[in-house]
Amino acid sequence: MTRAVVVLGAGGHARAVVATLSHCPEFRLIGVLDRSGDSLGEAVGDGRIIGSVADLDHHAATGAAAVLALGDNRERAALFDRCRSLGMELPAVIHPWARVEPSATVEEGALVCTGAIIGAQVTIGRGAIVNSGAIIDHESVLGDFAHAAPGTRIAGRVRIGDRAFVGIGASVIDRVTIGADAVVGAGAVVLEPVPAGMTAVGVPARLTAVGRHGREIR
Repeated sequence: MTRAVVVLGAGGHARAVVATLSHCPEFRLIGVLDRSGDSLGEAVGDGRIIGSVADLDHHAATGAAAVLALGDNRERAALFDRCRSLGMELPAVIHPWARVEPSATVEEGALVCTGAIIGAQVTIGRGAIVNSGAIIDHESVLGDFAHAAPGTRIAGRVRIGDRAFVGIGASVIDRVTIGADAVVGAGAVVLEPVPAGMTAVGVPARLTAVGRHGREIR
């Protein structure tokens, strides 16, 4: 039995989400909702924009589930809460070409993209993103609404806080903690903890004065 879903968001990340859904026969895409509905009928990959997120009440009433497709971690968290308030299901979406160990946990609303590897006893939080080719090793935790960008390498027993962002190609050694809302820059090698709300860049990674809404998170 397939589950009817609407995709929330119509930007670049939404195209990756729609492409992932096309490989998941358990889902049937109804359409895409953008922020405003101004682009009605516009193609988003194999899907089309059928309205805006203001139409969520209608889709909730039909029993459709919601799939989050917003790259901004805070915005994704807020939309998750709205869907929950409407009683909508937020299924985890896992690309069939990802490898997820049976002992791992992928929470509701999370997305695991093609080529990702999730190791033993890993926890992927609500609404989190494990992007293409990312590796998260044994017993690590990716917090709620956090994002591991394409090609990231996260070693065992790492703790990544809620809404944190680990940039493309970054590496994090074992047992390191990255705080909530922190940003790890592209290609960084993290050897030491990154406090909540801070940004770390470079090899080895060093803390900078760049805020959590710096260029990297865009």
